[in-house]
Amino acid sequence: MVHGSNIAQPPRIARGPVGCSARAAGGRRGFTIIELIVSILIIGLLISIAIVGLRAATKSGRQAALRQNAISIRVGVDAFKQDLGFLPPLVKDGLVSGAPTPPGNKPIQNKAIATFSRSVPADKQYLQDFGGSTSDPDGRYSVYSLAYYLAGALPEDLDGFDGPGMSRPKRDGQFDLAAGKRVEPFIDVAKPGIQLRVVNVDEGRYEIVDQNGVAYRYYRWLPDDSVTKLAERNVPNILGTPEGPIDPDYSPATDDTKLRDAEYAIVGAGANGVFGEELTESVSAMQTATGTSLTGAALERRAREDNVVEVGR
Repeated sequence: MVHGSNIAQPPRIARGPVGCSARAAGGRRGFTIIELIVSILIIGLLISIAIVGLRAATKSGRQAALRQNAISIRVGVDAFKQDLGFLPPLVKDGLVSGAPTPPGNKPIQNKAIATFSRSVPADKQYLQDFGGSTSDPDGRYSVYSLAYYLAGALPEDLDGFDGPGMSRPKRDGQFDLAAGKRVEPFIDVAKPGIQLRVVNVDEGRYEIVDQNGVAYRYYRWLPDDSVTKLAERNVPNILGTPEGPIDPDYSPATDDTKLRDAEYAIVGAGANGVFGEELTESVSAMQTATGTSLTGAALERRAREDNVVEVGR
């Protein structure tokens, strides 16, 4: 007979309060979620830093390319002068002191190119002693001269040859069509960042534009050699202001001397795409380009910070 008292009993397992294991497991899950959140935050922060760095590097690279392009154009201007003995003429773009004028005022009329000439007293006075004011922008620049005289962009009936290249330019801005000799372009408009844009063939509006599609400005003036102070030498406003030239690398020790000796400048709008001139550019465009709500002189200075400038004589 088997007695129940002799049957082996299973060992008792000590148990804690009901639900203890579930809470422990729940605690482990909570810690893992916190770790995950912290990791996500760290990764997000690293990505943000990388994006900011990439944008800065991209902007810096674009700015460097724009500056190099301006240098290439300046080299083209210097080559033009070396070959022909004078600087490219300044085309009258159909602007009066930088402001648009009626449609009849065009850079080319009756197959003749309108340019400033030293032999015309009013033109010489304007080039040497611009009487600008806060309500009158300095119009001693052209967005067409570079296309005419460095690229030979005009049609055959105007510069003697169809496509890039031209007849020999003359001091008055016209071309020596009778010579029949081809002058090769002084800049390569197929180069990235130095591109030819046709605005209006009938009016002869051709521009050299940058990567942003903004036309480079060719400033031309006659310095007043009777004075030595930069502010009194009639340097275009966008180049010489009470705050100094717009070149971000401006150094009074060297740049004042450079501008005192200069007779022309190549100016690009830089990476932000604006020149910083309230009388020729809208306030809203400059504010958008700079990401600020500034106005007046402060906005112009901010917009000019990345302008690219090359000067020569």
